[in-house]
Amino acid sequence: MSNDSIIKKIKALRAKSSNAASTEAEMEAAIKTAAKLMAKYEIVESDLRDRGVEGIVEGCSFKHNHHRNIFIETISYQIGKYTEVKTYIRAGSFIAVGTEADVQFALYIAELTLSSCGNAWRKHRKEQFGKLKHSQREYFRKSYFAGYATSCEQMLRTMTFEREKAKREKAKNDTGTDLVVLKNALSQDYVDKMWNGVGESSALPEIDIDFKSYFVGKDEGEKLEIHNAIE
Repeated sequence: MSNDSIIKKIKALRAKSSNAASTEAEMEAAIKTAAKLMAKYEIVESDLRDRGVEGIVEGCSFKHNHHRNIFIETISYQIGKYTEVKTYIRAGSFIAVGTEADVQFALYIAELTLSSCGNAWRKHRKEQFGKLKHSQREYFRKSYFAGYATSCEQMLRTMTFEREKAKREKAKNDTGTDLVVLKNALSQDYVDKMWNGVGESSALPEIDIDFKSYFVGKDEGEKLEIHNAIE
């Protein structure tokens, strides 16, 4: 087996070990197998680095959550645009790929906004749906979360637009390549090489919502001050 084949196999094992769709047992086995191959064939970390790997990492929140996460489905793309990472939803998990600082920033925003939504929902549920059965409350919960996420998504879109506008003004006389373009290319290389081309999230079916709960959640989401939270 050639060195290139060994390196490719190690990268595939590492991708599996960090894949949200893998079980804990599969992840552990992949990590051990990759380590054994590296030791056997004297492969070092520098051998695994190339344009699509060096400086690029992936991070995951809500791991092993195999239920649909309506909130993250709604806000994922805009988090990626704002934090300059590539984002994916796989098996209910939120995955960000980019530079380490950007990935940590994306995970922080995802966890912050979902946590804020959850706290607001619990308060609303106690006031409005205390006597309903769990199965009945779930319908209203998803609707509320979808509305709250819509407000967060809109805020992030506006913040991204304002930042990009300021950057364009500043870069009018700059003929260099935009850093965002470079980071996006590196992140895409990472996904193509480390995930063996399996990176795109499949389309998910729409859900039925209760419009009253949706707009209550949307109104509550508009109160979240993302600016203050991330500065």
